[in-house]
Amino acid sequence: ATDTGDPTGEVIRTSEVPTLDTEGVEAVLDGFLGDRMQVPPAYSAVKHKGKPLYWYARRGETVEVPPRPITVHATRLVSLDEGSLRVVLTCSRGTYARVLADEIAEALGTAGHLEALARLRSGPFLIEDALSMQDLSDLVSADPGRAWEDVLLSRRGGERVPWRPRDDVRQSLAKHLVSPVAALSHLPMLDVDADMAARVKRGHLPSTVPGGVALGDRYLVVHADELLAVAEMTARGPSASRVLSERDDRRRRRP
Repeated sequence: ATDTGDPTGEVIRTSEVPTLDTEGVEAVLDGFLGDRMQVPPAYSAVKHKGKPLYWYARRGETVEVPPRPITVHATRLVSLDEGSLRVVLTCSRGTYARVLADEIAEALGTAGHLEALARLRSGPFLIEDALSMQDLSDLVSADPGRAWEDVLLSRRGGERVPWRPRDDVRQSLAKHLVSPVAALSHLPMLDVDADMAARVKRGHLPSTVPGGVALGDRYLVVHADELLAVAEMTARGPSASRVLSERDDRRRRRP
């Protein structure tokens, strides 16, 4: 185990690795399912008195932080090798996989840390639908194949790799863009007709709200798969957090 919970930290605890089998490991993983409390790691961006915890950790200061509720929805053992596990976790936002790795190792009767982490999904977004930085670079560069850092990063005094014409770039990127409605699909949705859509764009929200919306909840107002507004249910009724106005429409259509 390390003080950071990953390979970059200092080793703080070692232990012999017991003989492990698939059935035993899966039983331990099942014990982590459901709601639980988790203390954020010392090397994290969680704030304490306005500063991230890693600020204190780098100075050798110990800070007591309260545990936070998390949920582990599912675990799947992908592989079991000598001294290492490969596991797919489905968990709630704010879960630290580094902490889980340390706890899982302890539950298996040994010590360990997180060797590598890949986020495969975030809400409705899947990694297989994502573009790599190199793919993105090749879509916009007038010289495909160049290192993406040379194309996408601005370097003072360095060579600037030219981009393709703006219209060509937009056309290349269009099929990869995610609509605002899809990006916010985790929120409840209110679909309105064309007349109400025109009113919403002028700042007038309908008094009706989607079913199940409670005080403080946010929801979408849409028409024909077009996002019109993000609204919030307040004590006084629906309130607009953000309205996409007719001016926004003109900006989006501007060549």
